[in-house]
Amino acid sequence: MWKGFRQPLQADEALPLPGWLHPGPLYQAFIRHWEKEVSWAQKYNRQPSVLNALWQILGSYIRVAVCLQLCIVAIQVAYVLLVRALTQIITEQDAANRTTRIWIAMGLGFLNLLEGNLFAHGTFSLQLSTHGLVTLFAQAALWKGAKLHPTVHDQFQRGAIVSLGLSEAGRLLEVSSMMLPGLTTPFIVLVLTVLMFALVGISVLGAIMFLL
Repeated sequence: MWKGFRQPLQADEALPLPGWLHPGPLYQAFIRHWEKEVSWAQKYNRQPSVLNALWQILGSYIRVAVCLQLCIVAIQVAYVLLVRALTQIITEQDAANRTTRIWIAMGLGFLNLLEGNLFAHGTFSLQLSTHGLVTLFAQAALWKGAKLHPTVHDQFQRGAIVSLGLSEAGRLLEVSSMMLPGLTTPFIVLVLTVLMFALVGISVLGAIMFLL
């Protein structure tokens, strides 16, 4: 952070990707999980699922991103409670509560820093999983194309489809920072509804919902 503040970062100064995200190890891991999925499907007489194999590889990073976003929701609820307590103290105009006001202001600043840190880590975790998905898709297209006969390539042009798939996956990687809040929007709505019910009561909450 300090180096990036002083001067723009160059491409050779970026942190390397984790070892498991390199195409070779990631593709081999997918093959292992896919073989397990096929064996389980044969054992229980069902169709194998590519999503299950992908989830075994990338699901942990998605779970981490969702958990961090839930922590951000809890921090936002703490914002409301702290601001409400600070407003009550200021309204009372009690000089004896000056220390309490200072502690609440420091708490709000700390929560602000913590929220930014958690959001950055959650976005990075979600981007890792999305990058892994792009890498697997590219590897699958490469290996599939390498095994086909040239005459088949001439008969079925799949270059446009592969390019479209990689383009859409890359766009998914770009908007991953906006996807993260959307994963926990139902939890935010639920928490805010409960909080509004506790603060204003059912009658006022019902009137607000009617006006909206």
